[in-house]
Amino acid sequence: MSLHVSGTSEARTHGHPGAHATPLCCRDMSPVLDILVRRRGSILAVLDVATSFLTFVLAYYVRFHVPLLVSVFPFPPDAKPPLEPYLNMAALTSALWVFLLSRELAYKKGLHFSRPLAHHARTVFITGLYAMMFMIVVSFAFRYFLLSRLVYGLWFAFAFASLLATRVCFSLLDRSLECRNIMVNRILLMGSSQAADRLIHGILELNPCT
Repeated sequence: MSLHVSGTSEARTHGHPGAHATPLCCRDMSPVLDILVRRRGSILAVLDVATSFLTFVLAYYVRFHVPLLVSVFPFPPDAKPPLEPYLNMAALTSALWVFLLSRELAYKKGLHFSRPLAHHARTVFITGLYAMMFMIVVSFAFRYFLLSRLVYGLWFAFAFASLLATRVCFSLLDRSLECRNIMVNRILLMGSSQAADRLIHGILELNPCT
């Protein structure tokens, strides 16, 4: 018995219809893994929002409560900012980052998840940098959001590492399922050319079990 995960991807070669990736074939998979594979784009988006929000709160506490950092970057005892503006900014920044990631197809189904980890790291880094810079500019326009720039820096470092770690876990899960023949990428290549050969070799390098 096999289940087919919805979603296809397609790449064209010179003068030929192209290479078509059929839905993933999942066999002997537990219900939890089945849901994780079928809806991993949506699950990853939810994890990204939650991770970004929580790391922003973590950055606030590290900045204003960790003695080492407070001693290096001191502030008057009565000048410790309230948490509420940081919670609001955490929600806005997290939503913006995930929106930018979605524009870069970071949650797209199909073979997108098979791209090299360096591609995902670059996408997460650039979109996160844009989100941080945009919100810093907004904070200068609205005094309510004029927050510590050190918090922004800590948040970006924490969030980038966490989002990248999540993608590493998804990649390891995919490789494990593929090499155990529980989840298999089936690709139909139509036509023959040098571009098609390069496509085949590239796919096999990323997914030897395709």
